[in-house]
Amino acid sequence: MSARLLRADTAFGDEALYLYAGHLEWAYWLHGYNSVYRAAFPSWFSGSPVIYPPLGAIADSLGGLLAARLLSLGFMLGVTTCLYGVASRLLDRRAGLFAAFIFVMIAPTQDLGAFATYDAMALSLLAFATWIGVVAAGLRIGPRVVLLATSGAVIVLADATKYATTLWSPVAIVVIATAAWQARGFRPGLYAGATVFGAWTIALASALAWGGRVYWRGILQTTLARSTSSAPASAVLHQSFTLIGLVLILAIFGAIASIGADARTRVLCCTAVFAVLLAPLNQARIHTTVSLHKHVDFGAWFAAIAAGYLLSRISKIDARRGWCTAVVAIIAVPGLLASFGEAGLWASYWPNTTKMVAALRPLAKPTGGQYLFEEFDVGYYYLHSDVYPGQLQNMFGFLYWDQRRHILLSGPPAFRLAITNHYFNLIEVDGQNISKPTTKAIEHSLASTRGYRLVFKQPWGPSDSAGPAHGYIEIWRLVTRRGKAS
Repeated sequence: MSARLLRADTAFGDEALYLYAGHLEWAYWLHGYNSVYRAAFPSWFSGSPVIYPPLGAIADSLGGLLAARLLSLGFMLGVTTCLYGVASRLLDRRAGLFAAFIFVMIAPTQDLGAFATYDAMALSLLAFATWIGVVAAGLRIGPRVVLLATSGAVIVLADATKYATTLWSPVAIVVIATAAWQARGFRPGLYAGATVFGAWTIALASALAWGGRVYWRGILQTTLARSTSSAPASAVLHQSFTLIGLVLILAIFGAIASIGADARTRVLCCTAVFAVLLAPLNQARIHTTVSLHKHVDFGAWFAAIAAGYLLSRISKIDARRGWCTAVVAIIAVPGLLASFGEAGLWASYWPNTTKMVAALRPLAKPTGGQYLFEEFDVGYYYLHSDVYPGQLQNMFGFLYWDQRRHILLSGPPAFRLAITNHYFNLIEVDGQNISKPTTKAIEHSLASTRGYRLVFKQPWGPSDSAGPAHGYIEIWRLVTRRGKAS
């Protein structure tokens, strides 16, 4: 189900950003090249740039974007396997099978298995940490303590891979404690949870000390103190329900069905429902849908355990008449069909850049001057072997010296004067951002400055019909420079 999306589109912004960041990390480790972009990654990435990006870059070097996406698919297969292992140990094998089945049905799971972002790796580490913690419950004291401590350390690795994973770290610790409670009693369960929490705290403090102030700034800006956006809370909740409504409903009914079960099952199912609500409620709080399609899958992994419990109980009721199988099919088939329609839709938030890159390749040369790309991440990912480091400029942090007034300009004034002085030989403009002051200034300057010619134009959206509504991607080339060919 994820494999059908592997070639669905070109690299979108997040994929291109993480992969080229990984290549820059390897350039620094192997050759000492430390670009201004690499130095800035820790302060504004929402995950450590030294964990997933280098792995993604290795896959990209071996087999391009497809190999990097296959790496994510491998991570998500591991996530699903760990889900089966956790649910089958805490409940029964049938619940584990149903949990895995429900989890792979939802669109966010298919998406994370088909796109090269660090979400799949973070979720796989969180799932693996939970699984080894659950396995530890059945071992002797020595191996049990070692595995529980290892589980806490792996949870921190998951948190470092993607900072938002920390939201579900306490949930994983509760599930591990519940497993020990089930295997050895309430007090050993508390000890197990305390051991994992202690290891997690020590590892987390060590990671923060190692990362220093620059990493802490990135954690604050992207996760803990993220800026409030303008999306209505109702829109955030509605989109969340569209993505994970099936597993949410089944998890709620699973929690209700657990009322007649033992206390450990009730705690497990209620914790699962709590986990699936974390991402929607947190993003409704800050009024943003950014990365919502990825974040909801972390809670859905835990919710699938409660969903598996419900379906397992249903499947054991009067099995000879077979009506329970029909009930499960009625629940599953519509959700499966809906997930096929939803999976991959969020990639349409970024343009397909196949034609844009094809138009840029013959124009981009190491001796071709300075290039300004609004789709900078995508441009750098596809063209980094055709240009020299620093030749590509983006819309952020650009400075230009005004020789007449002897001042350093930034923002729209810097771009206006640079274009007037023919500083850029190629300019790519993203029509989706035409309302932004910087983009508006660039568009106006290109239209009013002699020497620049429009050489490429395509609708921003996934089809030609989306062009007028969303604007166009445009490439402008400097064809004259003080009367000479550029």
